[in-house]
Amino acid sequence: MTKTPHPGVFVLPKLNYNIYVRVKNKKGFSIAEVIIVLAVMAIMVSGILPIFLNVMVANVSSKNFSNAYKIADSKIEEYRNTPFLDIESEEFDIPELADADGHGSLTVTEEVDGAPVEGIKKIDLTISWNYKRERDIRIVTYITEGGIGR
Repeated sequence: MTKTPHPGVFVLPKLNYNIYVRVKNKKGFSIAEVIIVLAVMAIMVSGILPIFLNVMVANVSSKNFSNAYKIADSKIEEYRNTPFLDIESEEFDIPELADADGHGSLTVTEEVDGAPVEGIKKIDLTISWNYKRERDIRIVTYITEGGIGR
């Protein structure tokens, strides 16, 4: 290093011109720097947080739809394996739907397209729940007295 004009100032020797750099004895961040970093981080988090919350709601909603379809499928299969004369309408609760106050209704009618038909029952299954808003699925199928495929 070359001799400097003032104490605490160093000359950078590899440059063709003299630049004086004052070296301070720093051991940490100033309060202003910390406040600026915290403000920038708060702005970033406030932008990401709503997205994260929406993804969580969508995840629960998707889980409820999936569970509702599984329950509906099992109910339909249950009625397909029930003797034809024992198939009747019913209302039921569904505790499997997460925090959603789930309930279902199964309506059995002996008609096709509004006209009464012997030997065929129309099964109209609706599963409803309330998570952020009222939601439901509906499945309609027919069961014959002779069984599946007859």
